[in-house]
Amino acid sequence: MGQSLGKGIKENNAFKKAGIKAEAGSDNHKRWLAEELMNGFGTISDFIIGGVCYDAAAYVSHLLHPDIIKRYHLESIRGQHWPDFFDKNFEYRRIWKGNDINRGNLLIFCRNEEPFHAAIAVGGTCIRSVNGGTLGTSWDYEVNLKTVFKERLESGAYVLGNDKVKVYIYICEICFVINIEYKF
Repeated sequence: MGQSLGKGIKENNAFKKAGIKAEAGSDNHKRWLAEELMNGFGTISDFIIGGVCYDAAAYVSHLLHPDIIKRYHLESIRGQHWPDFFDKNFEYRRIWKGNDINRGNLLIFCRNEEPFHAAIAVGGTCIRSVNGGTLGTSWDYEVNLKTVFKERLESGAYVLGNDKVKVYIYICEICFVINIEYKF
């Protein structure tokens, strides 16, 4: 059972007090909160407990798409288990080719086709994330992928130190339909 925080609000294994309050809000309020977080007006650690990069990206994706990532998913899925969930529940995935990324899209970074990091696109080629070194150590700071990835290989991978990294953009169907023209 979670720790009581007064007025019927209890922390649980996924949410801090602010996260639980956000869950009580409307979908519009959640989208507003996601925008605030993507703009850097708040930090993920105020809302979720623990929170490696996958958990942080999943939380913002939940705020944007509560129909895809539900509260019980956030309470039951942790860390390295999120990429499998994203693969099964986001309708479209494409490799990033160096162009601008739509705000709110989820990104997964893979080394040797194995996921090792996740982030949220915040506009242009910038992302926010946590625990990712040059790909985002703190939600407080945007990272511009064009400054991190200098060289793109024929395979579509980018050079990052001694590694070859592929960046996948996950797009939900509703985003694909309303938003934007994507170049596949």
